[in-house]
Amino acid sequence: MRCNTDVTDALNACKVPLIIAGVLTIIAVILALISFKLKKPLKNLVRVQSPVALLLAVMVAINGFCNIEYSVVNSVFSGSVGMSEETYDASKKLALQIAEEGIVLLKNEEKALPLSSDISKINVFGWSSIHPIYGGTGSGAMSEEQCISLIQGLENAGYEVNSKLQDFYHDFRDERPHGSLLLREIGQTKGDWTVPEPTIEEYEEAGIFEQAKEFSDTAMIFIARSGGEAGDLPMNITASGEENRQFGKLAESYDFTVQEDDIDPQKSYLELSNREEKW
Repeated sequence: MRCNTDVTDALNACKVPLIIAGVLTIIAVILALISFKLKKPLKNLVRVQSPVALLLAVMVAINGFCNIEYSVVNSVFSGSVGMSEETYDASKKLALQIAEEGIVLLKNEEKALPLSSDISKINVFGWSSIHPIYGGTGSGAMSEEQCISLIQGLENAGYEVNSKLQDFYHDFRDERPHGSLLLREIGQTKGDWTVPEPTIEEYEEAGIFEQAKEFSDTAMIFIARSGGEAGDLPMNITASGEENRQFGKLAESYDFTVQEDDIDPQKSYLELSNREEKW
């Protein structure tokens, strides 16, 4: 499945040079056919130029592909077989160490943590709890196949997590906005920095708060943001099509939010959204 996705992404990334090459090839074929009805010396000229145009089309396609897929082409011609198991294991240990040293508890008011040993059930609020962000854009992108989610971590630690909440979030939206995680996605489809989160009204209509109170008096709120290489974070959350002082004309390639009540030019992407603040 992942292989198919990689092939599709590669073809999408290279579609411009491929289209140009295809157009030039069609022109070359048309000229070759027309040449049969022409008189000399124009006939000979067209016959000579048609193969040149075809060769140019092939060179344009190859050049475009090599520029876009440089890392792939380089690994093939260099004989690289990828990362060794030893390097991979060492990388995982280093990444875990960096994560452990980088986690900082900003506030622990009224000694909320660590959780009391009497607590066995937890309500986890926040749409991102079902779709955590493990990496960033560009070179910060990573595979999530071996990642342990917050929900899994809590369950592994022996806590029972409110599954009704997770079902509610899945029903609200079951995928993260396109283009805010993988750099290659930007340019293929409009980027979307929307911070997915149901409205208070949607929580109330689904009876979430009442059900959560019955499940447990302990709650955790989970928020997440993306960012990284070639993915500068929005400094102001504007409506689609509006000028964004940070992105300029590039703003046309992004939706800074598709949730109208979250539009707030005074807020950056890293601040709590209007919906999050209503919690």
